[in-house]
Amino acid sequence: MSRILVINPSSNEAVADEIWFMEAGRLIERGRPAELAGGPGDSRLGAFLRNAGMS
Repeated sequence: MSRILVINPSSNEAVADEIWFMEAGRLIERGRPAELAGGPGDSRLGAFLRNAGMS
């Protein structure tokens, strides 16, 4: 499994208008940085953000 995170936690809103979270080639969730950081809808994204120290 590969995951790529291209974001700076302190300035993600200034860098991206929309973030896509993909797993196994499938789009799991997408949205504005503030929406996703504030409460991702998918548990896999929530776990990923916690593991990356972003939640």
